[in-house]
Amino acid sequence: MKGITITRPVIIKVRVTGGYKNSLAAELREAVARLDVQIRQLDLQHRRLMEMENKNSPDIAGGLQRIDVERQKNLESKRRLSDRLRELGSLTDGQEVVHGRVESLVDIAVGDDWGRLMSVEVVLEDGKVVEIRQGGMPPGGI
Repeated sequence: MKGITITRPVIIKVRVTGGYKNSLAAELREAVARLDVQIRQLDLQHRRLMEMENKNSPDIAGGLQRIDVERQKNLESKRRLSDRLRELGSLTDGQEVVHGRVESLVDIAVGDDWGRLMSVEVVLEDGKVVEIRQGGMPPGGI
């Protein structure tokens, strides 16, 4: 067998620009606002169940517990998003940040440099691919 095709991870990075920071800040604010709405809805459900609790039903106690757990999850998510929003202010233009990970296909053969094949990055700037790096080096690197 001369070679095979496998999948490999590809790291997606974004080069920070003013547009990126504005766009990400808007996304984070929208996500926080959605969580605020969900938290208010859970609070309302909690109050309604508390009013019904006088009936002393085990279903009500379980419902209250589920609402409390969901509310805590939402509060934690909101805290993480708020932290990211604060961290966004410390990013400098031109800095590269990891945006995500995808997979690609690659042909491998005996003698290939495994590290070079498996270390691939795509750099985006304002929604456009500006660089593809293999082996962690820019094209034409050492």
